[in-house]
Amino acid sequence: MEDKSIPLRKDVPEALTWNLQDIYESDEAWLREYEALKTLPEELAAYKGRLGESAGTLLSFLRLEDEADLRLGKLMGYANCKSDQDTSDGFYQDLRGKAVASIVAVSGAAAFAAPEIMALDEDTLNLFYIAQPGLETYRRSLYRIRRRAAHILSPAEERLLAAAGEMA
Repeated sequence: MEDKSIPLRKDVPEALTWNLQDIYESDEAWLREYEALKTLPEELAAYKGRLGESAGTLLSFLRLEDEADLRLGKLMGYANCKSDQDTSDGFYQDLRGKAVASIVAVSGAAAFAAPEIMALDEDTLNLFYIAQPGLETYRRSLYRIRRRAAHILSPAEERLLAAAGEMA
């Protein structure tokens, strides 16, 4: 029987590997984005206590949250693929850990949102949809949050639960 050992990553032809340059052109580009994302928790937290103040404020928060999700998804996707290429490479395991920590930090910073959205009365929310047509994009998401009323914790409890994400 012939030996069919698994080749080292460096020995695999590039044509047979993932093209991660479409996500980030290099590890340095990933690290720059990681550094840039460190401001997201603070940017999201700036909306705390303000989601019901106006339709524009709510829409601005929801758009920022969407942007955060997209950017963090790319950060995590790249880090996961890189770390999966060679699980013995500590550098990429570290990138994965940094990506997870970023996601947890953002989740913790935005944990106030569900309770605040729950606190909006139906009439106010309907007026928000009229005042800011861009909120229609989020109608289903807002409905899904509000229908879970019995399962939404206080802002402090939601933050604690979000912070537990890294352990999970």
